[in-house]
This record gives sequence, structure tokens and C-alpha cells, in this order.
Amino acid sequence: MATTELRPDLTDSGAYRVALRLARKRRHQEALRYLEYSSSRGYPSAIYALGTWYLFGRAVKRNYAKAARLLKQACDLGHSDACYDLAVSYEKGRGVKKNKKKALALYKKASATGDTCASLEVGRMYYWAIGTKRDYIAARRFLQRAARGKIAEAEYWLGLMYEHGDGMKQNLPRARKWYARAALDGGSVGKKARTSLDRLK
Repeated sequence: MATTELRPDLTDSGAYRVALRLARKRRHQEALRYLEYSSSRGYPSAIYALGTWYLFGRAVKRNYAKAARLLKQACDLGHSDACYDLAVSYEKGRGVKKNKKKALALYKKASATGDTCASLEVGRMYYWAIGTKRDYIAARRFLQRAARGKIAEAEYWLGLMYEHGDGMKQNLPRARKWYARAALDGGSVGKKARTSLDRLK
């Protein structure tokens, strides 16, 4: 990138904001120059955004390895979304060697910042023993965090845990409560929850 062509007074955050404005106008090649400039100055949001561009092939050729390097850089700087996306990369083996233990650790890091989607993934991994030993108590704790963010999938899984007594005494009233919350979702999770509610009547 020819950074000398950019305004010399631009800050790293200023260049990032210019990139966002250009991207909204679909002027992606111009936006890319500003993203690269801001990233080179160590701005976490720009590094993360650039990583996602390589991850999804937006205005650049898709490159999972380069995406993973950028996501790691942003994650190390404390960017929660970067930690989440890097966790997905490790779980699926995109640009890095598949490592479910690392994926779990990164989901936890994102969850610690309040990322409820990350909490859902941690709960899933503890429930199904992915990258760790099965731990229903930990699974329930993280699923409850996710449910506080009104994530229907977490609510549905909590319903299952209470219905079947996974790591706890079976509690059908609580199962119904969680299923009822999940049933408000208009997608496939809501449909499964409504089926479960009908079964428990």
C-alpha cells in the first residue's frame, strides 16, 4: 500500500473511520488502503476488520492464513470479536492447524468481555466435550450467561439440561421455563422449543 498518498495528519482511528465510510459507499479498494494504513499503526479495530476481509474475501483474495494472523494480532490487543473469530478458525482449521483446546480458550477470552455468543460456544463445548472433558456444571454456567443475552439456542439447551437432568436433578418446571423463552424465537430453535413444550404438557 502506498501510505504516502494518504493524508499525513490522519490518526490511526481517523483512517479507520474513513475506511468505514468508503466501505459503506462500496468503494472497497479505497477503503482497503485506509484499513491497511490504520492496521499498520496498530489500531485493533482496523486490524480486526482487515482480518475479516481476508477471511471472507472482501476486496481481497480470500486468505485464511493471513486472516488468522491478523485476527490473532487484534485478539492479543484485546479485541473481543477477533478472539471469537479466531476461535472459530481454530475449531474449523481455517488458516491454522485445527486445535479445539485453543478454540475453547479463545471463546472463553471473548466470553470474559461479555460476548454472549462466545458464552454459548463455551457452553456447547463443555456440554459435548469438545476440546475438554464433559462438564455439565460449566456448560450450564456459560449457557446461562448466553441466555442473559436472549440467545434462543442457549435457552433451548438449558431446557434440555433441566428436562434430562444433565449434571443436576431433573426439573421439569425450569425446563418448561427455558423452552418457553426459546419458543419466542421465530427460527428453527423456536420450533424445536415449541415441540419440546408440547411434549412436556
